[in-house]
Amino acid sequence: VSANPALGTNPSNITYTSNAVVPGAPTGVSAVAGNAQATVTFSAPSFNGGTVITGYTVTTASAGGGSSGTDSNAGTTGLSHVMTGLTNGDVYTFTVHATNSVGNSAESSASSGVTPNSTTHTISGAIKYYDGVKVVPGVTVTLETSLGATITTTTTDSSGLYSFTGVADGGSYIVQPSYTDSVTTGVTGTDQTKISREIVGIELFDTIYKNIAGDVNNSGTLTGTDQTKISRYIVGLDTHLPSGDWKFYSSSYTPIAPDYLTTGLTRTYTSLTSNASNQDFVGLKMGDVNNS
Repeated sequence: VSANPALGTNPSNITYTSNAVVPGAPTGVSAVAGNAQATVTFSAPSFNGGTVITGYTVTTASAGGGSSGTDSNAGTTGLSHVMTGLTNGDVYTFTVHATNSVGNSAESSASSGVTPNSTTHTISGAIKYYDGVKVVPGVTVTLETSLGATITTTTTDSSGLYSFTGVADGGSYIVQPSYTDSVTTGVTGTDQTKISREIVGIELFDTIYKNIAGDVNNSGTLTGTDQTKISRYIVGLDTHLPSGDWKFYSSSYTPIAPDYLTTGLTRTYTSLTSNASNQDFVGLKMGDVNNS
C-alpha cells in the first residue's frame, strides 16, 4: 500500500493505492495415476495476491528420471489438471503454482507419489427405476478420485447402461450419477393422494423407495409439506423439487430412514485391481411414488 505525499498529512486528503503481489501457493495437491498419465487435483490458495488468479500449472518430479510429461491444462483456472506423456512404472510427485497479473506463486507442497501403468480396468453397470424394469437413459455418471475430483463423465445409453474404460489399476475411485430435468411426467395428483394415504396409515407403501421418492423436502420422512411441494411442482410454481429431480442409489445398498439422505448415493472403490461389472444404481424420479 502506498500514499500520495503531495496531498499532505491530513488523513482525509491522503489517497492510497493497493499494490497487487503474487498469489499464495495452491494447497492439498493429490494425484491419481493412469496409463502414461495422472490426474492432479488441488485447492486454490487462500490469498490471490489482491488480483484474480489467471491460471495454474502443474510440475512433475520423477524418482527414476522418467519423462516430465505435459500439463494438458496448463494456464487454465480449473482445479484438476491431467499430466500426459509420463513414463509407466516410474514414481511421480507433483507440485502446482498459481499465476496472477504480477507473476507466479511459490510451488505448492508436493503430492504423494503415484505410479502410472498400462494396466487398466472397466467399471460398468446399469441404471433402472426401482421396479427393476424401466431403464433411465441420459443420466450423467461421473468417475471421481477418492477426494471427489472429476476424472471423466459418461451418459447412460438408451438401455440405461454406462461404462468407464481405461480406469487405472490400483487407484481409488467414486462413481456418482446425477440427472436434472424440469419434466413433471410421472408426477401427478395421484402421487399426492398416495402420500396422504401412507401418512395416515390407510395404504402403506410396499417399498422404501416410494417413501424416498415422496420425501421431496429431504426431511427423512413423509409429511404434508411434501404434498405441498409436489403440488407447486405440478402446476409450475416451482421448476424443481427441493430434493432435486432424481436420486440414485447403489443397488447394493438397502435404504433405511433417515440414512438414505446421505448414504448409498455413490459407489466407491479402494485400490481397484480388476474389472467391476454390474455396478448398478436404482433411479428414483422424485415425487413419483406410484411408478407411473
